[in-house]
Amino acid sequence: MFRKGKKRHSSSSSQSSEISTKSKDKATIIQIPVQNFE
Repeated sequence: MFRKGKKRHSSSSSQSSEISTKSKDKATIIQIPVQNFE
């Protein structure tokens, strides 16, 4: 799941960058709205 988030990371590197740096696992949970965008 976070693999797809990496692709979206390019689109919204604004918040993804911060979360991704903390932990990719959490990025998937916090990025639920972003993933739903798919």
